[in-house]
Amino acid sequence: MHKSNFRQAIEDVIIYNVLLFFVSMIVFTIGEQYRQLILLGCLAASMLFNAVLIIRMIRLMRQEQEYTLKRLGEQLQKKEVEQEKNELRYMSIIESVKNPTFVLNRFGEVMIMNKAMRTLLEIEDVIGKNYRVICNSRELQQIIDNAQISEERNKQEFHYHNHYYAVTTSPLLDAHQQFSGNVFIFNDITKMKTTEKVQKEFVANVSHELKTPVSAIKGASELLLNGAMNDPEILTEFLEIIFKENERLAYIIEDLLELSRVDSEDYRLNIQPIDLVHIAEECQQTFKTKLHDKQMKLIIEADSAMKIHGDAQRIKQVFVNLISNAIKYSNDKTEIRISFKDDWQNIYIECKDQGIGIPRKDLKHVFDRFYRVDKARTRDSGGTGLGLAIVKSIVHRHHGRIYVKSQNGKGTSFHLEFPKKN
Repeated sequence: MHKSNFRQAIEDVIIYNVLLFFVSMIVFTIGEQYRQLILLGCLAASMLFNAVLIIRMIRLMRQEQEYTLKRLGEQLQKKEVEQEKNELRYMSIIESVKNPTFVLNRFGEVMIMNKAMRTLLEIEDVIGKNYRVICNSRELQQIIDNAQISEERNKQEFHYHNHYYAVTTSPLLDAHQQFSGNVFIFNDITKMKTTEKVQKEFVANVSHELKTPVSAIKGASELLLNGAMNDPEILTEFLEIIFKENERLAYIIEDLLELSRVDSEDYRLNIQPIDLVHIAEECQQTFKTKLHDKQMKLIIEADSAMKIHGDAQRIKQVFVNLISNAIKYSNDKTEIRISFKDDWQNIYIECKDQGIGIPRKDLKHVFDRFYRVDKARTRDSGGTGLGLAIVKSIVHRHHGRIYVKSQNGKGTSFHLEFPKKN
């Protein structure tokens, strides 16, 4: 609308000048006595008309300028609103990210920091502050220093408050492809680090455990080959050593394979309705001879059948291991008591002996692989140190729980819980 009015004013000026040209031509054709009077009239009319046109042009120019400024203001306001919306959207996205995340500008000032990162650093008011002020870890400061200087994508590990993090750094570029800051994203890799540590310890333990029987078999074999086999007594003794260590080696390998199977994600249990009391009674018959040899009693206490959905063979393996340990580490003429209780949701089992007990410092390790409270006695009795680790895996596979209580010299009790429906 403003442009059409401005165009109309220009057209009026053109039309007026064309008319003035024709009037001038006509004046020159009129007599000399009227020429001056007409020219004065035309000049006065021209001045008045030009003045009106100039005023109109100025008003239209002002209106056009005001309109243009208004449009520019509206566009700028619209861009500011869009920018605020984008910032809020980005803030909302970053806040919803579970991983600790923050953004720094090229001066090292915090632009954005989500709740997870604020919780990690135990701070609140951070926007606009320099990272050196808010970071109390020299290791993290060093990571940020390197990122701000290198201006390149990078990934480093960071240890903080008993947790391990993989810190990914991504540079930010402005419209001119110039460095404008960094985005830092923290990924908690504590579980992965713990798993790696367990795996390394497991490999080291396996190597150590296999080394003992292998060395014994090798040593005995070498001595026999070097002439000891000619002595019947030495031959018998060394053959017994080879047989014993070979048997122990077989036990270790068998338990390792069993533990590997139970821990495998592809492992499938043969789930069906089973009676835990009936399985315990079967194990009681299995150990009848050993109990008789040590003049021990195995007492099973249950008011009724205790049924769950589970794998009968694996549950029997649990009872066999617990009873076997109880017999090994109990004195003669003592009792082992397995008691059953339940409520509407769970079945609770206690396997209690009157044995030598477990020192307090060892209680938290009894389910660790290859861990032995009494290493010498366990090896002599043929134990591999993997039995309770297998028990724990089987119980967890049945969505159950197992823990131990013990007093040194006063006996040990293993407590198991199984859900009635799993």
